[in-house]
Amino acid sequence: MIKKEIFFLLTLIVFSTVSAQQKPYLNYGPPLDIPLVFSANFGELRSNHFHMGVDYKTKGVQGVKILAIEKGYIARVKVSSFGYGKVIYINHPNGVTSVYAHCSKFLGELDSIVSKIQSTEQNFEIDYYPQPNEIKVVKGQNIALSGNTGSSTAPHLHFELRDTKSETALNPLLYGFNITDHKSPIINRLKLYSITEQGYISSNKTYSHNLLLKNGTYSTEEKYLKIPFDFINKNGGIGIAIDTYDPYDLSSNKLGIYGSDLKINDSSIFQMRIDSVSFEDTRYINSHKDYYEFSTNHRHYHKSFKTDVNPLPIYILNNNGKINCKIGDTLNLNYSCYDTKGNTSKCAIKIIIDDLKTEIPQNNLASTDYIQPNENKIFSVGKMNIAFTKGTLYEPEIIKIKEGVNEFSIGSRKIPIQKPVHIQLHQPNIPFLKASSYYFTVNDRFLTTSYKNDSLTTFSKYLGDFKIRQDTINPTIKPRNFTINKPLNSNEITWSIFDYQSGINDYDLFIDGKWYLIEYEYKNNSVKFNCTGIKGVKTVKMIVKDNCNNKTEWQEELNFQ
Repeated sequence: MIKKEIFFLLTLIVFSTVSAQQKPYLNYGPPLDIPLVFSANFGELRSNHFHMGVDYKTKGVQGVKILAIEKGYIARVKVSSFGYGKVIYINHPNGVTSVYAHCSKFLGELDSIVSKIQSTEQNFEIDYYPQPNEIKVVKGQNIALSGNTGSSTAPHLHFELRDTKSETALNPLLYGFNITDHKSPIINRLKLYSITEQGYISSNKTYSHNLLLKNGTYSTEEKYLKIPFDFINKNGGIGIAIDTYDPYDLSSNKLGIYGSDLKINDSSIFQMRIDSVSFEDTRYINSHKDYYEFSTNHRHYHKSFKTDVNPLPIYILNNNGKINCKIGDTLNLNYSCYDTKGNTSKCAIKIIIDDLKTEIPQNNLASTDYIQPNENKIFSVGKMNIAFTKGTLYEPEIIKIKEGVNEFSIGSRKIPIQKPVHIQLHQPNIPFLKASSYYFTVNDRFLTTSYKNDSLTTFSKYLGDFKIRQDTINPTIKPRNFTINKPLNSNEITWSIFDYQSGINDYDLFIDGKWYLIEYEYKNNSVKFNCTGIKGVKTVKMIVKDNCNNKTEWQEELNFQ
């Protein structure tokens, strides 16, 4: 029977693979010239987004050859100090785009083109879209070297496949990038919620249970769980979430699961499968996961229920996963989760709805105290106007606003939002010449701020604690690996640059009046300059600006050997 179930599951996965592609299949080559080992897979739960590709290890070093997986042309190349760092996008004949992020160096014709654009724009950061077929590549061509640029925290290759037309991210493991994996997912915990008919969580009370593996199936220590009937929302029911991850043969990294199926009394009521996710929808991960558990305890709970306003395409059945029940019901809960290789884990739990009453409070989500996800709402508090637009919230929320001197709070950082909140603070006494020095922060994050119509204005994708700050302090510039009065014998020199308040915004290097490229690395507050070919005593000037237009100029005579 078990063999038949596995065969059936594998058949479903193969079918979903063909269905998800909907494109002519190409025999893709590897994106690296070393054995492929994962450190992260597609669809993993991350902060405010699903992981939109796969991460390949590069043996802890930079400089591994990155290879084009198929013929095509370079459609985009971007250089940034943050995000994907140095990244290449290649369009292929079958309507798929491959993406190679965190590169340390571009190679060949592409490197020359990028250098020319940087010099023309006098900027390290560029975003360039070549004409179709302007820069052609062939399968297996060495297009770049792996690195650790952008927001990467260790050397690796972040690799994606996207639908070229829609730019939707596709699961690479459904496109022939095979892996060695015989390990089934690990199921750690079960959590039960009281939910409304629309899938909203209606009580602050939840039930959490650790799960143990017994005879090949995960379950609780108890033979069954008793749930008091007043835990159940009158017009809704119960929702469950599972804390789970997927181990992998070749590394100790905890990967994300591919799909799951929840059955109640042998009937499937909720199914999930992460074949693809659009960048427009990826932030809805905050509705899919238990946001509190992830942000507070870093637990990876996948909800097996959804709200009516969650548009993610990863859900298979046409319902929201609500478990209907009444006093005396016995619910035989069977949950299974699996990876793309068909390795499956199962959880079986018996739940009894008891007639015991515990006076568990239910929140009246229809109350006017709550802002609804599909509601526009403007708050006017003191000198502030705060605008929530339709689609900002994932659940009905009570948003408390506290006003103070140069600081205030909007809701809580524990409440995630999908769209930015517009904040306008009337400040008529700011002198025009000093207006650019003022800015907002949220939970100590810098927010781009403008001053017009006697008001400071910003947009924030976070709620929590806000402050109004003024930055009149210039950034600092200090030599890092060289001494001013000594000859320079290195092929690379570096400076430490730092801004104590609003953060670094721009940086330029001039040698004898000519602009030269320098690379900014925010992770260690430094810029580096490859000085190969520079000889003799030169006047070197660096200009660094912060986000409030405070500027520092550093100038010295340096002797290049």
